[in-house]
This record gives sequence, structure tokens and C-alpha cells, in this order.
Amino acid sequence: MIKEIEDLMFESISSVKDTIYQTFNISERLIAEEHISYPDIYTNFWRLDKIIGRIENGKLYSISVKPGRGKTAFLLSLLKNIGIDRSTHTALFSPERSSLKIIQRVVESHTASAFSKIVSDYNERIAPISANNFISKLYYSNIFIDDSTFMGDLRFDQKIDFMVENLGVKIILIDSIELYSQHISDVEHNYVESERIMKMLSESAKKHNIPIIIFSQIMNSKEIEDVHVNPSIEHIPKYISDVCDTMMILHRPNINTLQSHELEVWKKRAKLFIVKHFNELRDDNVWLQYNESIDYFTSIDE
Repeated sequence: MIKEIEDLMFESISSVKDTIYQTFNISERLIAEEHISYPDIYTNFWRLDKIIGRIENGKLYSISVKPGRGKTAFLLSLLKNIGIDRSTHTALFSPERSSLKIIQRVVESHTASAFSKIVSDYNERIAPISANNFISKLYYSNIFIDDSTFMGDLRFDQKIDFMVENLGVKIILIDSIELYSQHISDVEHNYVESERIMKMLSESAKKHNIPIIIFSQIMNSKEIEDVHVNPSIEHIPKYISDVCDTMMILHRPNINTLQSHELEVWKKRAKLFIVKHFNELRDDNVWLQYNESIDYFTSIDE
């Protein structure tokens, strides 16, 4: 009975390798390249890494974004940079999208083609070399995705324990943290549950000595639509700001409201504000390039 409960608890965890194997006609065509896993974790956004340094073990990070301004694109860019390019054992908790949907978006972003076409071309052996190489990198990555829609702090903690202790996970990314308590309609109880989950994540990062990065949405903050108003820690719920060691806000104003000279500055760009950090920083913001056609972020000079 206990084993059945454990199996049910962890059945929502899937590996990217297994999903790729089931979706594509994997054969000897895959090149078993040796992927080096680096001991230190960096975002691979070189301007950001220059400011904050490596992603520190035992720390809790947050990245907040207004709805529709690139949260998922930035999350998946970070997943690709850390989990694929740097071959770091990575766990992603995603209450908003299934593991297959996530993989579809990652593949589409980095091949600039529809997922169904890439699968068809790959299986018919007519896909471009660049697409074949990317599928190979995905297959050999060590990325694990949990797409449970609801989880309390206890179950969350147990899954993190399992991923770290049994799957060798070195960093955890969590999408849309507020969705884990969305089933609680009472505002006060919802806040208490969110607070409990965030406290557990802070303790879990310290317990396992790994970094955890949570993504959240900024709600009801119309004033930061103004390009002259910089987002700040006051725009983040206290249940996040009270426990996070480092907090960042990805800022993209509504380009439809910009003047022509402002549009030139912000077009295809976003600015990441570092509103809290455990060390004193020389700079508190960094520009990023946003490629809307493939829904992907890079450093400005990449």
C-alpha cells in the first residue's frame, strides 16, 4: 500500500530523455556526445552573470514578470542555458504546462519550426543537421519535469527530496508559484498556503544545499507600465520577498503605449531589475535581447 502511494506521488515526474525517446524515432543516429557538467551554475546570460556571479547553492531566487510579458520564454531560456547547454541536472516544476508542452516550446524556440514538422522530418531523416543536433542534446540532458497542478508544502518537499537524492538534481526551477495555491478561494487562507510553500522552499534549498529559482506573476501593478517607473521589491508579495535571498523583475512595458523614441529603446528588448541580493552589487539591472519570433531571450551582445 505504501509503495502504491509512493508510485502515485511520483508518477507526475518525467525525464526529458524518456519523452524525447517516446516522441522521436530514436536510433543509432543519435551521437553519444560527452556533455560536460560544470560544477558551478551560471545563467549563461553573460551580462547578468557578470553582475550577480554564479547561482549560489542553498539560496532561494525569485524572478517576477507581468502576465504576457515573457515569463515562460525567460524560464525556458534559462532551462536551456542551464539544463541543456551546461548539462546541469535540473528539475522543473510546472503547474501551468505539461512536460510535453514544455518540450514542444523548447524545440520550437531553438529550431524555429513547428514541433510536429520537426518530429516528422526527424523520423523521415530529412531534418536539418542543426535540428538533429538539438534533439540529441535534449536526449542526453538530465532534465526532469513535474507537471502536477496542485501541491501542498509537504508533498512538494517530498518530491524535491526524491529528485535530489535519487535523480541527482543540482538546481530546481519552479514556474508560476502562485498556481500551487490557486485552488484556495479564501484570500487569507490562500496567502497562508503560499507563505507555507515559500518557507518550505527556502528551507529545502538550505537542506540540500542547492539553488531554487521560483517564477511568479506581478499582478495589479499598472504603474510599472510607465517606462519611467522602475519596478521594485514593493511590487512583489511579502510571502516571496520575506524569504528570497535574491529577487529579480523582468520588465517589458506595453510597447503600444510608447512614444517613437521610447519604442526604439525597448523594441525587442527587456530589462531585468535585481531588486534584492544577498551581496552588495555595483549594478542593479541588465538589458536582455528578446527574439519574439522564437520566443527566446539572450544577452544583448549574443
